[in-house]
Amino acid sequence: MKKIDLATLKFHRLVVLFALLGLLEAGQSSPISIAVTGTVRLVDDRNNILSRAVQPGDTIAGIYTYDSATADSNPIPEVADYWHTTAPYGISVTVGGLTFRTDPNNVSFLFEIVNDYAPGIPPTDNYLLRSYNNEFAVAAPGGPFGFPDNHISWQLDDSTAAALSSTALPTVPPVLSDWQSNFGLDISSMGDMGEMFLIRSDVTSAVLIEVDSDGDGVPDNEDQCPDTPAGAVVDAHGCSIDQLVPCAGPRSGGVWENHGQYVSAVADAAQAFQAASLITQKQRDAIVTTAAQADCGRK
Repeated sequence: MKKIDLATLKFHRLVVLFALLGLLEAGQSSPISIAVTGTVRLVDDRNNILSRAVQPGDTIAGIYTYDSATADSNPIPEVADYWHTTAPYGISVTVGGLTFRTDPNNVSFLFEIVNDYAPGIPPTDNYLLRSYNNEFAVAAPGGPFGFPDNHISWQLDDSTAAALSSTALPTVPPVLSDWQSNFGLDISSMGDMGEMFLIRSDVTSAVLIEVDSDGDGVPDNEDQCPDTPAGAVVDAHGCSIDQLVPCAGPRSGGVWENHGQYVSAVADAAQAFQAASLITQKQRDAIVTTAAQADCGRK
C-alpha cells in the first residue's frame, strides 16, 4: 500500500478548513439551542380535536434554536425583533406523544426582546418567541378555504423591568425566576369554521444545549481545536495529535527547525495520549513511526 505523506494530508485539511471559514464568513451563523420542559396549565379543546391526548398536568418538552448573529429589524430602541427564515431555526415541542414544530421548509420564527418599554407606566421587559408556520401532529380542520392557523409562542413578562439590561439577543437561557409566566408556552390551532384548540403550559426549566460542531465529543465552548477531522482521537481540549503537532510547524508559530524536532514533538504528544488512556502503546508506536517517515521538518 502506498504511504500518504502527512504534509499532503495536512494540505487537504487546510483546504477544507479554509472552505469552512469562507462559509462562516458568508453566513456568520451562530446557532444556539435551548431545551425547555414544563407543565400543561390548561387545555381548551372544545371540539375534541386532540382526542384527550393532552391533559392539564402533563409534561411538555421542547427545543428552540436561534442564530445569535441575527440583526434587529425593529426601529424602536426598546424593542428588538430577530427574525429567522431558514432551518434549523425555530421551535419543536412534544406533549402527550404529539409533536408541534416549526415547518423546516417554511420558517417564520420571531425572537423578540423588549427592555424597559413604556407605552404605559411602569415600563416592562418581555421575552417572546413566535413560530408562525408550523407542522402539527394534530390540527384543527382547515375546511374548504385553506389550512388551519397553527401557532406556537412562548412569552415571559417582567413588570419590574429588572430581568433585562438591553435588547441584545441573549446567548444563555432566561433565568425563569426573574420572569412571570402570564401567558406561558402556547400551542394553538384555529380552523376555518371556528374549530380550535389551545394548550397553555408553564415552562419550569430552560437549559442551554452544548453544541459540538465537529463531533469530537468536546462542546464548542471548551474546544480549543475546532474542525477536528471525523473519527480522530482527541484530548480533553478537543485536539488531535495532528492538530497539536502540525506538519507545517509548531502550533505556537514558525516552522520546525528540523525533522527530528517534529518527530520528538509527535512522540511527546503521543506519549501524553497514551498516559491518558486515549491510545494504546501499539498505536503510539505506529504514530511515531509514521511521523518519522513523513517529510515534516525536512529541509
